[in-house]
Amino acid sequence: MEEDPNGRFLKPVKLENCVICKEAIEPQRTPEGDIFWTHGHNARPVAEGQCCDDCNYSVVIPARLRA
Repeated sequence: MEEDPNGRFLKPVKLENCVICKEAIEPQRTPEGDIFWTHGHNARPVAEGQCCDDCNYSVVIPARLRA
């Protein structure tokens, strides 16, 4: 089992894929490195489902501002 930099064992995390770019959605972490969110961002109005940080900032938010 993988350890974090502090020697704690990490739980396996099933990564979802972004509905826009199809890449894995990276988990959100606290400054200490603990995972607190694994589901990405709401991809609407561009697509139904969840998207990664990059697509949220470069595709979804601009689409919302144009609407």
